[in-house]
Amino acid sequence: MCFLNHDSDDTKKRAQQLVDKDPNGDLQEQKVSAFSPGPVLNDEVLARSVEYPAKWASPAGINETLFQDGYGAGASAQRLIGGWTLCKESVHQRFEKRAEARRSGSDGRVANLDFVYIGAVHIQVGALRACQLPGDEVKRVRVYDAGTELEDPYHADVILNVADLSKAQKKELRLRLMTLATKDGLYVSPFLSGEEMERAMRSEVKINLPTCEQAE
Repeated sequence: MCFLNHDSDDTKKRAQQLVDKDPNGDLQEQKVSAFSPGPVLNDEVLARSVEYPAKWASPAGINETLFQDGYGAGASAQRLIGGWTLCKESVHQRFEKRAEARRSGSDGRVANLDFVYIGAVHIQVGALRACQLPGDEVKRVRVYDAGTELEDPYHADVILNVADLSKAQKKELRLRLMTLATKDGLYVSPFLSGEEMERAMRSEVKINLPTCEQAE
């Protein structure tokens, strides 16, 4: 059984289960399958999807819930092996396919017709792992190789160790992670309609528009 798997008999959330299994974060150095390129390295960059309305708040745009699932089920991301130029088409398609499943309810949840993939943000793994609260010596952020499937070899999971933090401290950590993740701006989805594109353009972060080739 892979250490990443959620134990349904344990009442704790998946993220806390992982922290309990790996108190020092050593398993971040483990390759989880033959499909994966290996452990997630500090100099790698991850792409994290941004959806409306889940991670969006008008008028600012991307909000501080961007990594909130990091202390629940885990915050999934895609490793940009080879760089964004090489990966952008497949990453956008993967995130849009997931949004389509959310809209239709084919992902096992109640259909949400308003669910839209707005775009992706990029963040360096080393910066993620180094993100801490003032005066806090605990390493709060882990990034695990989660490429357990042939169809998704570049999957990574961001896990937050927050069990002993107050509500205010959790919010501050989320804000710090959001600031890091939006440093390079929003890489807008090529699948947006006119109205949805207007929503993306109203974000207060830098906007990186898709190329004509992607939009066709």
